[in-house]
Amino acid sequence: MEYDTIKPIVSFRQAVIIALILLIIFCALTFFLPDERLKLIFSDLLLPLAAILASFSLFYAAKCSKIYSKKLYIAWMLIAAGQLFGALGAIAWLIFELILNQQPFPSLADVFYLTYYPLFLAGIFYLPFKHLTRTDRANMILDISIVMVAALLLFWNFLIGPTLELSAGQPLWAIILSVAYPIFDLMLIFPLLMLIFQRFELKNQWPLLLLMFSSMMMIITDSFFGYQSILGVYISGGPLDIGYMVAYILAGLAGILQANNIINTPPNETKKTDTPPKSETIEYKTKQNNLTLYLPYLWVLIPYFLLIWSHYYKIYTDFLTLALGVFIIIGLTITRQILTLNENRWLNEQLQNAHDKLEMRVKKRTAELVDANEELQNEIIERKKAEEELELKARLLDAATDSIMLHDMDGNPLYMNQTTYTSRGYTKDEMMNLNLRELEAQEYRTKMKTRIKDLIENGEAIFETANYRKDQSVVPVEIHAQIIESKGKKLILGVARDITQRKINEAKLKNYQEHLEELVEQRTGELEKINQLLLKEIDERKHIEKALKESESAYKAIFENTGTATMIVEEDTSISLINAEAERLTGYLKEEIEGKRHWIEFIYKDDLEKMKTYHQLRRTEPLTAPKTYEARGIFKEGKIRNVIITVDIIPGTTKSVASFLDITERKQAEKQIKASLKEKEVLLREVHHRVKNNMQIISSLLNIQTYQITDKKALNIFKESQNRVKSMAMIHEKLYQSKDLTLIDFSDYIASLTSSIFSSYETDLKRIKWDINAEHILIGVDTAIPCGLIINELVTNSLKHGFVDGRKGKITIDLHHYEKDKFKLTVKDDGINFPENIDFKNTKTVGLQLINGLVEQLDGTIELDRSHGTEFTIIFKELKYTERI
Repeated sequence: MEYDTIKPIVSFRQAVIIALILLIIFCALTFFLPDERLKLIFSDLLLPLAAILASFSLFYAAKCSKIYSKKLYIAWMLIAAGQLFGALGAIAWLIFELILNQQPFPSLADVFYLTYYPLFLAGIFYLPFKHLTRTDRANMILDISIVMVAALLLFWNFLIGPTLELSAGQPLWAIILSVAYPIFDLMLIFPLLMLIFQRFELKNQWPLLLLMFSSMMMIITDSFFGYQSILGVYISGGPLDIGYMVAYILAGLAGILQANNIINTPPNETKKTDTPPKSETIEYKTKQNNLTLYLPYLWVLIPYFLLIWSHYYKIYTDFLTLALGVFIIIGLTITRQILTLNENRWLNEQLQNAHDKLEMRVKKRTAELVDANEELQNEIIERKKAEEELELKARLLDAATDSIMLHDMDGNPLYMNQTTYTSRGYTKDEMMNLNLRELEAQEYRTKMKTRIKDLIENGEAIFETANYRKDQSVVPVEIHAQIIESKGKKLILGVARDITQRKINEAKLKNYQEHLEELVEQRTGELEKINQLLLKEIDERKHIEKALKESESAYKAIFENTGTATMIVEEDTSISLINAEAERLTGYLKEEIEGKRHWIEFIYKDDLEKMKTYHQLRRTEPLTAPKTYEARGIFKEGKIRNVIITVDIIPGTTKSVASFLDITERKQAEKQIKASLKEKEVLLREVHHRVKNNMQIISSLLNIQTYQITDKKALNIFKESQNRVKSMAMIHEKLYQSKDLTLIDFSDYIASLTSSIFSSYETDLKRIKWDINAEHILIGVDTAIPCGLIINELVTNSLKHGFVDGRKGKITIDLHHYEKDKFKLTVKDDGINFPENIDFKNTKTVGLQLINGLVEQLDGTIELDRSHGTEFTIIFKELKYTERI
């Protein structure tokens, strides 16, 4: 049978509706039908119908379960067979009572009824379930044993014993049938306990729960049937038959729900096996809820009840037997407790071991995350350096005076530097959308094919041509072109130089050649004059050299005594001169450095690229290179020092003078100061946290004390004190959570405080609402605490006195800036007006005295408006911190 062939016959909701209709009809006929004969007829007809429907739904559930597990299929088939025999018993009862007009008990109907019990019991035991541990199995056996011993004593004294006594003198088979019902009911308790203590549950556990309730109803109804039969008051077709009807209905609903659950939960594969794979099995898990843990202890009370009952009434066991049962139950209970204590001790050990392992894993994972973070930071630094290098190269290309272009073999541009399009009067977008051949001057276009052919054959070519500018003027250029390959394609890289000036110079040179002789004679006369000037200049230079030697001595003295390590660096990065301070910093002698070492040897590798870039920019674009910056130097014996470097070009040369100031100790001091500040911040947070915790402890102590106070006035005083402490504790909690440990967001604090006050007085928010209109204001703790206490007192006063006798309304709190550095706080309600005969500034009540004192502490003013409810307006300014001695 394939899964797709199974279709639900009826939904569970429809089945419940049908069951309720059937039950309502049965109850109505039982209680309201006046004719006892008609009651009997309808009862005998409806009970078999319900039993047949229940057995049919259980067989349907078994058929659906077959696709998952053969064992599950057999279990539901046995339960269905038991229900079928129950239905046959009901039909036999109908035949004997209505058709044959004979007494149905004892009869063949009892044989069918009694067959139901072993089949139902076998079906429950055949359900698949997970194997229990030895401890769980022992606990379950002890729990079931306690209940079964108690149930045995109860059934013997109230059902089996009386039945045997009343059946004396009757045929043996009649006695056996009479006793069989309570015995089988006792046996049925066992699978019921299995369902309770080792509950088999599907993804939806309701089918088995419905079976459990069905068997419970069957046991209860059979017990009442036996008891009524002993007393001789049983009436066929009476209210007791409702119990059998409910049991049949619950069994039928269990079958419908089981079938629908399987149909609505298709497996990955519908392979039929006795032991399905974990992924394909509808898994039954053992689970106990808290109620079942106490069930055995409730049944322990039954033997004690029987001991008391035996003192006043007759029972069917002697005292020794009853006492033995009590002792057995006590022994089982003590053993159960010992096992529970051992299990709890083992669980605590396992929990501690798991906790230790988890902490180790957390530490290991934290270390891994720290390492990964360091690697990520290094990668980000390297990437930034690469981006800076690319940006520098792009800037260098844009700074070039020659036009640099990259285009395909057809002349379509792929890249060009800034000079290319600006020198021709275009924007970059305009130039990129042109074919470069369109720029070629008309007189040079005939040579284009020849030049391209030479370029392809030789891979490189240099030639002169001319380009049109945007305004159609012509610029002569010399182009150096070469073939390159990129991604398998041949491209042309060209560098074009503007040779306008060279062309002009060539024209001038040609003109000069035509008048060379005239120029030579003229030049000869000029040279004679120049010779005389040179002789005069030589004399002047001798005087200058003498002055230079004198200034050189002065400059050398300055160079040696600057107070910083100073070097003269050549363009090729070699060091030509150092002073004595540089010897001390590097650890090398002058003879070991001057003319032998380069400055890049003394730079830490991570700073080297930056320094090289600055060195180049200082000679190409002096304004873009910084003159002073920090770097790390690496000197003799690998010592790394933090230095501030000041560099500048010596005017009129390519040399640069660099001074190095050692700031290593200053860096270390800065690092220590930052660590100290961080430590103090942590300590300050801990202080706020502990102050908040201590105030919460005080609040909790006040709350505990209120349970000992019966006087309502004293209780209100305690509650008001507790709220005041809470308002101050909330300040420290906000400071502890704040990034700035000195200021808190007072608008957020007002909302939290108001919510806490409403909760403290268990205020009905549908009756009394609150509204807060506060700006985003940050204030210090010295101002926040008195201001918070004022709000606490005013809101508390409104709740206590403004809305009595179920009056509805709203409390509004406003906080805004007011005149420069002042704030305006308004707390109002639309409840009962503040009494006219009370001067709130001169009163004996603690709350109002506290409000006036706190307003005075804030150097503020307070006003009261009684025209529309009660409105307090307080103008105050933030207190400046004063040092406490």
